Amino acid sequence: GQAYGVLQIRNSRIVEVNQAKGTTYRHQDAFQPATARRIANDYLAIQSRRLPGVVTDEKLARNWAGGSKGWTDSKTILYWQKVKREMDRLSQKQAKP
Repeated sequence: GQAYGVLQIRNSRIVEVNQAKGTTYRHQDAFQPATARRIANDYLAIQSRRLPGVVTDEKLARNWAGGSKGWTDSKTILYWQKVKREMDRLSQKQAKP
């Protein structure tokens, strides 16, 4: 499926959030930055409760890219590496005086 909006949200993520939280988000909502952040945060919170073992940024990022079993899918490794580089870049930027 295609991903839309500022956070590249797939419709399946919106459906999952709506089912779990009783919300009525639509795919068009992914284009509104504040709403997109709420959808993403809700999805990641749902996923964090479903993941086995220790919940890590890697597992969450890979699930964002590949769905509820994305953390086990080798196709999401490159996505995680991209996310990790960006997280490291932002961390270094914040650490500079």
